[in-house]
Amino acid sequence: MDTHLRMLIVRSMIRELRAGYAVLIFPSGIVDPDPDLMPGAEAALSRWSESICITLRSVPETRLVRTIVSGVVDEDLLRHSLIRVRRALHNQQKVAELLHVMRGIFRPDTISNHTRISFADPITVADLPKGRKAMMGSIIEGTQVLLWDHMTSRRVQAR
Repeated sequence: MDTHLRMLIVRSMIRELRAGYAVLIFPSGIVDPDPDLMPGAEAALSRWSESICITLRSVPETRLVRTIVSGVVDEDLLRHSLIRVRRALHNQQKVAELLHVMRGIFRPDTISNHTRISFADPITVADLPKGRKAMMGSIIEGTQVLLWDHMTSRRVQAR
């Protein structure tokens, strides 16, 4: 995505937040790997856009709620033959999600979804260190802790 389009999106987010609306973002620009089913969830955090910092500084009353979601698609769909059509993991996950939706429409009795969601406590720009790099580092560090807690809770539940 080009820089001009990214800035249009950031400005739009800022307008929505100033108007009092909530905004859902995917900070890496794509859906990150499902940590229950795919490798690379922690590494994906390093690809997060610093637009989060721009937005928080522009609308300081914004509360950022970091969220981890996993188990969105049935694991067997990630082994489906259609998945191999795509090389990139995030594209394979998209195909699995599409297959999951199709399965839900045509065979809802076969869905065995185990979706889990973990939320961190809300933070504002005042809770973060000054400076773009330090701010982004703190956001990612807190998300790494949330991811670790999320994955640890799965192991405890599985026992």
